[in-house]
Order: sequence, then C-alpha cells, then structure tokens
Amino acid sequence: MRGTKVANSELACVEFGQYAIALACLQGTLTLLRKHFARADADRIYACALIHFVEGFQRLGGAREALQDERALALGCPG
Repeated sequence: MRGTKVANSELACVEFGQYAIALACLQGTLTLLRKHFARADADRIYACALIHFVEGFQRLGGAREALQDERALALGCPG
C-alpha cells in the first residue's frame, strides 16, 4: 500500500492477504531457485521478487491510470 508505514514490523491486513496469496502461488519456487543458485542468493532473489510482486502491483495500477488519463487528454485535445 503506497505511503503506508507499518509499526513494530507488523503487517496490515491487506498486505498480509496479498503476501499469503503470493506465497501460496509460489510454492516450490524457492526450492527450484536453490537448485540453481547458492542458498543465500536464492533466498535473496526470492525475497526481492516476492516484495516487488506484492508492493509493485499497486504502483503499476497507478501508472496505468495515469497513462489512460494522458491518452484521454491527447484524444480530447489533438495537436
């Protein structure tokens, strides 16, 4: 959630749900990463990808809306 701060390392309900879904979808991924990378590297890749997937999802939605607004403005005011 953009601009949200979490106190005392606790996750908000919405974030917890997003992470729970992502973890359920990624079962086995960490095991596969550990087959091809050193354990520390695999853990780092997995953690970064998971965080980017959950936290980045909302930012992409905002970018899509901004692009749609720009496109609508360009169509309404050509040249």
